[in-house]
Amino acid sequence: RKKRRGRNVKQPISPGPLPPDIEAVSDGRLIVSIEGLDIFCELCLRRDVLGGMKAAENGKWVHLSCSMSTVDVYRKDNIMAGVTAALKKSQTQVKYTERCGITVCCEACGLPGGFLVPCAHKASRKSKQLAEPRCYKYTHPLCAEITERERVIKTSSNGDTILFKCAMHSFESDKCVLCNQADRQNQMLVCDGCERGYHMGCLYPPLNKVPDGDWFCDACKRTNKCPEVIDVDDSNDEEESNEKPPKQNKDEEAAG
Repeated sequence: RKKRRGRNVKQPISPGPLPPDIEAVSDGRLIVSIEGLDIFCELCLRRDVLGGMKAAENGKWVHLSCSMSTVDVYRKDNIMAGVTAALKKSQTQVKYTERCGITVCCEACGLPGGFLVPCAHKASRKSKQLAEPRCYKYTHPLCAEITERERVIKTSSNGDTILFKCAMHSFESDKCVLCNQADRQNQMLVCDGCERGYHMGCLYPPLNKVPDGDWFCDACKRTNKCPEVIDVDDSNDEEESNEKPPKQNKDEEAAG
């Protein structure tokens, strides 16, 4: 009987510029392709200098930081090997998730493809009735680093790997009050009254930039938790000092 051949790995294509409104914003330092070389990380599909770009087999490139999220990628004679194996495993896991009707993409940059790391949060299994649902969020390793997702070190016989939790499980105490989501931390405003978070885009009307000075949510404004600014007018003090004393009644004058 013939052995069943595995499906070919879908090779990443040259990525275009990242959208400007993503959470995983680049610091601006990008590697420029030179001498006909299209240099980008095969795992996270980014061209950032951040992460340490290293040459891989077959003329490819990977970030050193991204390679630390899989045991399949390793250094061999100053060349990063095993990239194809890592991509194959990731694509297999993504396809399994998509069979459940879930669209898989990086929650930090919004792009599909590449090497996507599933959320490392472990769901609680106290009972079947109260079992926490499994998290199906994915992120690219470098995108998770840029957005400061919570790290989880997984130890195995093949070596340690760095996994990440999704935004919801990394910033459980910093969720937006309005949408109950913890992503887009770069757009999160914290009320100076109640110290709760609000996405600028979830507000009505939405805010395009961070306001100057202290900011208070509508709930704090309604409950008078925000300090009011009192303008002191010097003219009022002068008027009060120039007021005439009240007139006394004739009976009070006679008694005096």
